[in-house]
Amino acid sequence: MRVRDIMRGLGVAMVAAFAAQAAEFEVLERSPFADARIRVLDLNPIYTNAIGGTGAGGEHETVASLQQLQQDWGWVFEGGLSSDGAHSYETLHMPAVIGSFQAGRVIQVRGQIVKGDAERLRAVIRQHNLVNCLSPGYCPFSHVVSLDSPGGSFTEALELAGIIREMNYVTVVGDGARCESACSLAFFGGFTDYEGRFFPRRFAHVNARLGVHQPSITLPERDYSASEVGQILAILSQSTNATTQFFLRSGVSIGLMDAMYSTAPDTMHYLSPVEMAGEHILVFDRARRPGGGLKGRLLASRASALAYCGQMFRAAYKVDSADIVHNLQVDGQRFITFVAGRNYACMGQRTGAGTWSVDVCDDSRCVFGDYGQYYILEKDPGLKYFRQMEEIAVGIDNAELGIAIKDFAHRGALLAYVREYAADNEYMFKDVALSAEQVGIPPAYCGMLDDANPELVQIVQGKLNDMGINVGRPDGSPGPNTRKGIAAGQERLTGNRNSGGRITVALLSAMGVGQEEQARFLFCDPAYDH
Repeated sequence: MRVRDIMRGLGVAMVAAFAAQAAEFEVLERSPFADARIRVLDLNPIYTNAIGGTGAGGEHETVASLQQLQQDWGWVFEGGLSSDGAHSYETLHMPAVIGSFQAGRVIQVRGQIVKGDAERLRAVIRQHNLVNCLSPGYCPFSHVVSLDSPGGSFTEALELAGIIREMNYVTVVGDGARCESACSLAFFGGFTDYEGRFFPRRFAHVNARLGVHQPSITLPERDYSASEVGQILAILSQSTNATTQFFLRSGVSIGLMDAMYSTAPDTMHYLSPVEMAGEHILVFDRARRPGGGLKGRLLASRASALAYCGQMFRAAYKVDSADIVHNLQVDGQRFITFVAGRNYACMGQRTGAGTWSVDVCDDSRCVFGDYGQYYILEKDPGLKYFRQMEEIAVGIDNAELGIAIKDFAHRGALLAYVREYAADNEYMFKDVALSAEQVGIPPAYCGMLDDANPELVQIVQGKLNDMGINVGRPDGSPGPNTRKGIAAGQERLTGNRNSGGRITVALLSAMGVGQEEQARFLFCDPAYDH
């Protein structure tokens, strides 16, 4: 017996824990996504080349119709996936996906998902003839379901997801729209697995609110027999299993499932744009004018660029790492950081406009080692530590990146390495078309000090000198001598013998730095941010 049938027999519903209007279905006369100003953001390296190949990341023209799209790209899908040898799997799929997003008819779903909505969606599809398949279940050039819903019936949302999968529809959460709770199930139904290979067909605006939490169960107020309690427990177990199976098939990570099941029904876990991209969602924005770019939302501080590094790590590995803060090497114009035990490093440089561009080196791509071997010694053979830098370049080629950097004896020289790398690889450092608020702060950073902040380091250097711990002229640079002095100050003032030369809130308090001053250097204040 299906979960749905048991629930109906008991008079039970799994719904969002609030009242809302039942969903309305409308086929729009004009698609809001047929706009040449829409840009798909380059936030997931898996799809970087494919997005660039469609022109979606820059100035481009929209596809006029599904018929035109099918005429241009039908050769890829006729008789099964085909290639001329010049395309990756991603570049084969992406034009059809983005083209469908632009040219497909839009079914707009607004309001709470309730019993019967799946049948209503099927009726809309029949009425407007919104089927465009090469064969049943094989519809690369398809239409769009735009969602704006607070959630609702869990089982009905799974039914909607099944229809979306059957028609290979593109799913979208637009600018300012929300898709929360059960709605996320329908949204994640936007994908295909042609020939056993997953590819996403789901889009979210950078300002969309995509939220998940534990499914909730509502019961009529009456006494329940032991048999009925057993059936209710079976519902919970089967619903958890159904959700897990669906998410795994739809490319949703274990990390997001963990976030969902650990978020109480009366709260919501909202995905940041970077987190959405990590869940195979194509995040988009709209330029302010035709032909315009997305400038103006670039990362304005090193701390926000570092938070972006942390969010990209979290999107890739589904965990946070404080190593990104603790392993930071920084000067006024650039930084490099890494996670030991993971093939991950992140570099940033300050642009002429004062914003920060970033390059992530991870499992998907890393030219860092090759650059070191072929260029650094040729360009600057007198560079300090060049022999050690040659060794780390070889190490990166033959070992895990984070471990290679961790074992490198002169990490300060890596900033010179980054400077030379940036000079010859400007295309690798990219502007991030997000504001600091859109990037957000990785949860593990909340309450942590940005202890490489030059202003903070300069304050501590001055305090240490006043204590008789000589760290030289306060210059805001956290070099080896400063780190050694911080360790000595930690032991003297706080009794901490294992600080690793890190500035802590306890040290600042012991030095007489007030809480308001300290708060300026926190990534976020746990007393106010969450």
